[in-house]
Amino acid sequence: MFLLPARARVAALAGLLWCGACSSDPDGGVDDIQPPDELYDGPLQYRSLVQYENFPFEDFPVLMYMPEDPVAVVWLFHGTNGSVGFAKKIETIATSNELIGAGFGVIATESDDRVNGKWSTDDSNPATSSELGRLFRLRDEVIATTDMTQDTPSYTVGFSGGGSMATHFTKVLRDQGIPYRAAHANCSSGRADGAGDIPIIWSIAVNDPQQFAEDTHESRVASGFPSELYHVQEVPIDSMFFTKNPSMDEGRSRKAHDEMVRLQLIDDTGERIVPIEEAENWLSTYEREADVPSASLRTEEIRVGWAMHRMNGTHARKIRDFFLAHL
Repeated sequence: MFLLPARARVAALAGLLWCGACSSDPDGGVDDIQPPDELYDGPLQYRSLVQYENFPFEDFPVLMYMPEDPVAVVWLFHGTNGSVGFAKKIETIATSNELIGAGFGVIATESDDRVNGKWSTDDSNPATSSELGRLFRLRDEVIATTDMTQDTPSYTVGFSGGGSMATHFTKVLRDQGIPYRAAHANCSSGRADGAGDIPIIWSIAVNDPQQFAEDTHESRVASGFPSELYHVQEVPIDSMFFTKNPSMDEGRSRKAHDEMVRLQLIDDTGERIVPIEEAENWLSTYEREADVPSASLRTEEIRVGWAMHRMNGTHARKIRDFFLAHL
């Protein structure tokens, strides 16, 4: 058994509105734990509002934030070729911040497969799946060392293949009799077969079609199951677009934008002028030829703006509200 460092406390919450401290009932239950009376409703925040703990569990890295008396816990699942660093990407942070502001804890780790970075969704039995077994033991360890309890409900958020794992893990929690509430699949089909009445919310980028998710959502709605699906629209890459990243100032953002104009990826207004089916080739050109530092980080942000296959925090508040509606 490892020893967790002292629990992280909430940092300056940059204007988040909280109720007073939420408390459990006198008998130690969680029925009286509620999200804040007032929730932050300003612009999405892409700088993490809290300090995550970083520790190993069974030789896999874990990033975690756990408040006192968490309303719920959200598990984050990276996409193919991903890692625990998914939790620190700015679009994930924008989503997590909304949930943290509502009193949620956050847990992220990695898939067993470190060659391809894929989650295994073929086995639903924690006794025979090494990956599920580890996740369940991690849950037990967090319960033993933080304010999370056996009654604290779990939610899941996943990108791409992690979206399938998010729904899969929620189904496993349900089948094991462990408190669960809802799942979110981002740019993912979501593997919702067998999900039944588990609440699911999808966020699908318009330039990354996910027809299975569209069809499954329609089928679930027709069956009366709680399901919502939102489309992420492409946005212009204007001169201040890159300031969404806390590491970018206005001057650097303007330079990154101007290089896109010079290389003819966008026009002066920020509208994409290259065909979306050729976008990857043009982004490779940008990485090679743009006179900007960390060009590969900028192309990741461009993919988000162009509504391609990337985690997108556009609907972070809709996810928060959907989760709270099923608390």
